[in-house]
Amino acid sequence: MLPDKEGFLYPHVDEDKCIYGEDCYNSCPSVIKSNNNSTIFVNEAYACKILDDEVRHISSSGGAFSAIAKKIFEQNGFVAGVAYSDDFREAKHSMIDSWDRLDSLRRSKLLQSNKGNIFTEVENKLENENSVLFTGTPCEVTALKSYLGKEYDNLVTCDLVCGCVASPKVYNKYISYLEKKYNSKVSFVNFKDKTNGWQGRRINIQFENQEIYTNETSDDPYIVSFHSRFNIRPSCFNCKNRHLDRNSDITLGDFWGIKFYNSSLDDNKGTSFVMVNSEKGKKLVQSLSDTMDIRHLDIDIKAYSNKYNYCLIKSPTGAKQTKRENFYRDLDILDFDELFDVHLRDIWLERKRRKEEYLKKLEQE
Repeated sequence: MLPDKEGFLYPHVDEDKCIYGEDCYNSCPSVIKSNNNSTIFVNEAYACKILDDEVRHISSSGGAFSAIAKKIFEQNGFVAGVAYSDDFREAKHSMIDSWDRLDSLRRSKLLQSNKGNIFTEVENKLENENSVLFTGTPCEVTALKSYLGKEYDNLVTCDLVCGCVASPKVYNKYISYLEKKYNSKVSFVNFKDKTNGWQGRRINIQFENQEIYTNETSDDPYIVSFHSRFNIRPSCFNCKNRHLDRNSDITLGDFWGIKFYNSSLDDNKGTSFVMVNSEKGKKLVQSLSDTMDIRHLDIDIKAYSNKYNYCLIKSPTGAKQTKRENFYRDLDILDFDELFDVHLRDIWLERKRRKEEYLKKLEQE
């Protein structure tokens, strides 16, 4: 897997060894739409909050991932998810076997992860009859299922309400800019800090010299680059996995708009949207009542998604190609603040205007 000029990882083919069969193409999640669940299952939606307030606070939403992971650990199982590298320069899939290591897998990492050998690690654990929870984007779950080639009773898969993956190259440019600005190495990154509440989440990046960078997500230049659509993997604009017929057992995300479905859950501390996509997933979620407040909601999930959580079922529209090319041309030349001024400032101002209009509309409802 090697980065292209935009910094996204792609498979590199050894032309001298490739036999030019069709297996690679037919199993690629960016090309095909597949569903490996053996039976048709009608998705069910749950609003969930982990009962441990401390864990809920440090989680991106309601802590459902932590509750599920805890159940797997109780079975002496393993959890695979995305962690930062020690220098916070890379997001990579890794596998852990204990609750005290789980924090590294919590919180959203807003860039493409390096999968490394995680699929073979998962397969080895499964073949040794260990329970495994695999978490990732919908396409990563599809890729794992395609790689395994068969169902495992001891495998649980969780995908995310995915907002697309960003370029590791852009992310590294951003981290370098902050380390230069604060004259120190990064020691912690949280793109969804809830110090000001779930609705008012902020960026929180800490440095070895004890300095802290914090900002509203809507005003942070890296997040603006993400929402500009320049900093998104091209295949995300035509995602084959944004639909309700999921390959995963469980889908996790933020339950945006929860106050319109159950106002008692709207305490601004974070509520998880949990969609079960298989009998295995349903059984697991319903077994978590000792660690999580679980509310089944009889709602039209597609209608809900269209209004409050469109990333579940819709791909974003892309930016104009010429503007995208100019952005990546200047990425190699300009500092991140200069890149923002040239390519992102107008987009940022327009998004702020639209957000204000949207919030006024919600208040009127």
